Amino acid sequence: MANVDFYGPYLKVERAEHHVRQLETIFRHYIADNMKRLRPKRNHRSLNHATPKRVAFPKHTSTVLGDALHNLRASLDHAYCTLVEANGGTVTRDVYFPFRKDRQSGEASIERHKEKGLAPSDKVCRVIFDDIQPYDGGKLGLYDLHLLDITDKHRVLIPTMSVEKVERLDFLDSAGNKAGGGIRHITFLDKYPQDGSGGLLSSLLPHGTILQGDPKNAFYIAFDLGQPFAGQGVLDTLNDLRMKVGNALKLLEAAA
Repeated sequence: MANVDFYGPYLKVERAEHHVRQLETIFRHYIADNMKRLRPKRNHRSLNHATPKRVAFPKHTSTVLGDALHNLRASLDHAYCTLVEANGGTVTRDVYFPFRKDRQSGEASIERHKEKGLAPSDKVCRVIFDDIQPYDGGKLGLYDLHLLDITDKHRVLIPTMSVEKVERLDFLDSAGNKAGGGIRHITFLDKYPQDGSGGLLSSLLPHGTILQGDPKNAFYIAFDLGQPFAGQGVLDTLNDLRMKVGNALKLLEAAA
């Protein structure tokens, strides 16, 4: 096999990291701006019941997320094409990293590629299916990255939600003093942080309750229910995927 150059695949991962840092900034501003809703203001003897305007995500938040996912997914395609060429094969539109629902269908697709001279070496193929396992339940857990990348191709938005976890809310009287009651350990799901609607917790607070503790801890931006990585934090998931894709590239590079 000829020497391989993984400059392109690693560059894609680096670009994905840039998008993740951009998302971190977006989320940080989102939390900081909306924290103001979680602190009712006192007006001399009573609470100010005016509800501050809720701040939504910038309109391109979901596209930044989609770009991060796509660059991670595309880095594996780039690596695979490089390995096919290094094995003397020709790259066509049908050559891409063999994500499949299960191992059997993935190996079958590779066999078909081998018949056409469109596959990497046998050693690389063994690494793909023994160590990376690009199928549902595989070792590195990259199959859901593939599914979410497909979601981004076919939908305008990748649905996310803001999970507001609260340790304690105290009830207040009309004068803004503690009324002797409250709620502990509750969770609110805000399904639509993109457009500024929703926000059940923040709508309650100006009307006789006050949040105890650091309001910053109440925000957790997660993938929406009913899709890959449901309920998992967006930033944590992206950083984890970035590391796993990096590990996959190292395994492929070593096999070559």
